[in-house]
Amino acid sequence: MEEIEIIVKALFLGVGAAISPGPILALMVSETLKYGKKEGFAVALSPLITDILIFLISYLLLYRGIFYTDNIPKFFYVAGGVLLVYIEYKNLRYRYRTMEYSNTKRGFFIPPLRV
Repeated sequence: MEEIEIIVKALFLGVGAAISPGPILALMVSETLKYGKKEGFAVALSPLITDILIFLISYLLLYRGIFYTDNIPKFFYVAGGVLLVYIEYKNLRYRYRTMEYSNTKRGFFIPPLRV
């Protein structure tokens, strides 16, 4: 009985997430209107296909214990920290270059992040 309750909750959460407006929904509507139902359906299935791979890897590594050690979460912490430092470095470098050029122009604009 508990399994059915979990499945029903997951279905409601999935449907709620699927119908919420966002970039995938906009792309799906755009492709459907341009090219027809078949292409719109293919766009709708693309997140499902890509998420299955991520789910399986996460499930196998974290819950089944395949190749699981105590160092895996630590690796993700360090990798995430390195990624954030790299993104901030690129952002500051880009912002510094645009500030040099904006001194001759009127006003000041901070451009979006470019990685």
